[in-house]
Amino acid sequence: MEFIKIDSNFKDKEKLYSLNDEAFPKEERIPSEKLINLLDECGCDSWAFYDDEFAGFAIIITDSENRECYLSYFAIDKKFRGQGKGSKALQKLQNVYSLSLIHI
Repeated sequence: MEFIKIDSNFKDKEKLYSLNDEAFPKEERIPSEKLINLLDECGCDSWAFYDDEFAGFAIIITDSENRECYLSYFAIDKKFRGQGKGSKALQKLQNVYSLSLIHI
């Protein structure tokens, strides 16, 4: 599984927006049209997961002072759910943030 940083040049914006709209209830999600700009503004870490193709994403809020991070959003495309891809992504996130405590 490969991670790609989500930024203003992210190539699969439409897939990201579609998954965001499908995975989270309207009242709990960041509006898709504001998502990437808001992530840039708040300084959150945001990752897209790829397993040959776009499979999901996560948004992490970090607290470097306390060496902790909070998994704020996590979504796996519905066609990949139940195949272990979410578990792989969570494991890799733990490796990426190995010095941190991850709060879910």
